[in-house]
Amino acid sequence: VRMDAAQAMGNMLSEARRSHPDMVATLCGVAVPRIIKLIDDPSNRSNAISALIPFGADAAEAVPALHKLLKESKEMQLKANIVFVLGYIGAAAAPVLPDMLPLTQVKEVRWQLAITLGSLGVKNDGVESALLDLLGALEPGVRAMAARSVGRLMFKSDKLVARLQLLKSK
Repeated sequence: VRMDAAQAMGNMLSEARRSHPDMVATLCGVAVPRIIKLIDDPSNRSNAISALIPFGADAAEAVPALHKLLKESKEMQLKANIVFVLGYIGAAAAPVLPDMLPLTQVKEVRWQLAITLGSLGVKNDGVESALLDLLGALEPGVRAMAARSVGRLMFKSDKLVARLQLLKSK
């Protein structure tokens, strides 16, 4: 029931953004803390994490709980879900980046990470290295999402440009 209520609040948020922007802060202030509490419950965890998606940047207060779970969990699918949601949260999730970058080698997480790197707005050597790894992935979808992230970040790097040109020529 609590999970259904959290998802309903997310749906209400989408409608409020369109028709009642003044209600957005109120909805976020009520829903996000309750969803964060649900993250602690293993039976609701995955759904609670996904329920944060409609809140986007307004779910920034969930970053510490998501970061903690990303570091502690051994479940790769859960890590993938966390990385994906952090991408929706955006720049406020940038502090989690050092714990996300090693996941370029984890098959279950690569696609989500390729998308998320473009959403965080961080351009540094670690992100460049991760994007190079992802552009070299065997999975075409991972390569496509990594290329999109390079473009989204407008990351000007000779190494990235060379890798993109190599992909284009294949």
